[in-house]
Amino acid sequence: MSRLNRFAAAVVSSSILWGSLAALGFFTLIHTGALNDDFFRRYFAGHWIEYCETIMFFIGLAQLILKAGDIAEQRAKVKKFQFDETLPVGDAADEARGLIAKLDEASPGDKQSYLLQRLRSALEGVCRKGSADGLEADLRFLSDMDAGRAHSSHAMVRIIIWAIPILGFLGTVIGITVAIAGLDPKMLENSLPIVTSGLGVAFDTTALALALSMVLMFGQFFLDKQEGKLLEAVDDRTLTLLTRRFPQLGGEHDPQLHGIRRMGEAVVTCVERLVHRQVELWEASFETAKTRWEDVAAAGREHLEEGLTKALSRTMSEHRKHLLASEETAAEQNRKHWQQVQQALEACAASNASQQHELRRQGETLLGVVEGAAQVRRLEEALSSNVASLASSQHLQETLLNLTAAVNLLNSRLEKLTPVGHGFGVSSFGKAA
Repeated sequence: MSRLNRFAAAVVSSSILWGSLAALGFFTLIHTGALNDDFFRRYFAGHWIEYCETIMFFIGLAQLILKAGDIAEQRAKVKKFQFDETLPVGDAADEARGLIAKLDEASPGDKQSYLLQRLRSALEGVCRKGSADGLEADLRFLSDMDAGRAHSSHAMVRIIIWAIPILGFLGTVIGITVAIAGLDPKMLENSLPIVTSGLGVAFDTTALALALSMVLMFGQFFLDKQEGKLLEAVDDRTLTLLTRRFPQLGGEHDPQLHGIRRMGEAVVTCVERLVHRQVELWEASFETAKTRWEDVAAAGREHLEEGLTKALSRTMSEHRKHLLASEETAAEQNRKHWQQVQQALEACAASNASQQHELRRQGETLLGVVEGAAQVRRLEEALSSNVASLASSQHLQETLLNLTAAVNLLNSRLEKLTPVGHGFGVSSFGKAA
């Protein structure tokens, strides 16, 4: 915990700081008129002694409030705190050091509690003695120490409870002194206000001191009871946590058993030493055997490498001869196969040439067919036009037929009238028509 954190914690838990702030706020309320009452002005702000008594009262009250909060917090954590459920199986001192390490993991505020300080002190005692013998006596001693620490923690409150009445008596003395000093037998009427004022200061300061000290005493009594209950809870919890983990095999009530236990521990220590010595001897023997085995393995590895090298050399030579013979055989086979492939390629080339010639001839034929198809298409078009012409000239054909018939008739008559060989050629005209 750093110095800055410790300073901040001390400031936060300072009863003087909080008490002074509370008194400042109280007097601010009086002088600003929030507590506009003659009672407060008379008994709390009428004289400088009353100021001192009020400030000391608030400081003591702040101390009691902070203490009450701390007690309540510790009582809430006493029953919740516990170690793990694993019971110790080894040495008591080792177990105690392990538990102290666990206590070191707590927060700084928890480390200042009665329970953790009690546990730490008891475990440190076990570490110092090397055993848990006399643990209950140590716990009783630590309980008495905590009771003394709790009593000393109320020292400031007790001083304030004692000092406030003293201030009241001081105010009484000052008030009476002022009253007596202001008393003039020759002028009783003029000195009477001074006397009453001085007596008022005397009685007011005393009354205020007695009232404030009574409040603080009752508060301290209540806190003493609560802190006593806290210490009892810490005693029970400490016994529950430690006596189960550290069973006592001997102690002040049974010194013989304690001696027997010490002898047993000494025997166990000797046996552990012998075991460690035997382990060291075994390790040395294993190391020697390992060295010898490494030497033998190195020699065997050299012989094995030499034999493997010779065998591999012979095998590689024979394998080289077989590879050369196989290479020659494969080369001859490849040459023959390549000749066959070349012949097949030449035959394929000749076949391709003939096929190309045939394809050229078929192409020319196809061109002639295409041209013939074009001529047929033109003839079809001409025939279609002729058919259309013939359809349009139907009457002409009938006329020609009639004319032909007439010509034929005329020709036959002329043949009858004209000798053979002297015709006019009408028949030929008719045929031509």
